[in-house]
Amino acid sequence: MATSDWDILISLLFLGGLYYLLRKTSAKFVFIIFLVLYVGRMILLKQHLYISADILGVLILIGGLGVIFIFNKEILKYFQKIGSTGNTKTKGLFNAFVPNTNSKHFTESIILEALQTLQNQQEGALIILNELDDAEAFCNGGTAIKADLSSELLVSIFQKTSPIHDGAVLISDKKIVKAGLILPLSKSSELNDKGTRHRAGAGITELCDCSVYVLSEENGKTSVFKNGKLVSD
Repeated sequence: MATSDWDILISLLFLGGLYYLLRKTSAKFVFIIFLVLYVGRMILLKQHLYISADILGVLILIGGLGVIFIFNKEILKYFQKIGSTGNTKTKGLFNAFVPNTNSKHFTESIILEALQTLQNQQEGALIILNELDDAEAFCNGGTAIKADLSSELLVSIFQKTSPIHDGAVLISDKKIVKAGLILPLSKSSELNDKGTRHRAGAGITELCDCSVYVLSEENGKTSVFKNGKLVSD
């Protein structure tokens, strides 16, 4: 195998590993476009079509700068996780992309406890559990809370006497980040028999990697949305 062939193979292996790390984030689709452009440029270079290859190279460079601006919050959060990891640097590098399952289980237990209380009180709720993406970037409005997660606080937010009870609550890293958020509504025909809360819950999960818990005020049922789909009802 020629040196240039080894260069291409190693590059593709590196890009494949990068895709594996990004596969559960909203950056995945952008990365696929870059991968197609990169492979196309390699083919053009092999065919000695240097001008066309240079054009693709410029597109890749411009697109890369655009990605930095679009996903700046995710990139910043990634490096913050690396810096805050108390173990080895290598472990911190990969932990930045891997959800902390213990933290998630703790958060889910608090959410379910609050939903049970709200169900007994015949209240509704809309809760976003942030995962790999920054769900806040896809929401509008809201009131900053930035408080430690607790079932009591969640219950108080969704009381009818609360001015922010109609919006959604965003939870991230065991913190209640914001409340009273307005979410994009899903246009899926599968939700024709559902209300606004359910469409909002599905809508945000169509755009980013998060889970949404919807408690119906009418029937007291809790629905969970993920990737735009109803995964539990």
